[in-house]
Amino acid sequence: LTINEILFIHPEFFRKDLGRKLLAFTIHHLKAEKVDVNQPKQHAVKIFENFGFKVFKRSDRDDHGKDYPVLRMKHSNE
Repeated sequence: LTINEILFIHPEFFRKDLGRKLLAFTIHHLKAEKVDVNQPKQHAVKIFENFGFKVFKRSDRDDHGKDYPVLRMKHSNE
């Protein structure tokens, strides 16, 4: 099963542990194994790394062909 969803957290809710809680839920309950992260969002990259994700591929464009560098990350348990 592949689920493609985009998750953004409004800056008003930064530093309230919401991102970590949502990510923990998606890993443990939805069994998320791979994520795409906008490369410039290094704070997001670090959060995913802290949860055991590692970069396995880099792309200069997103899935829509736009010039947004994306890091493809895979959970290290895979």
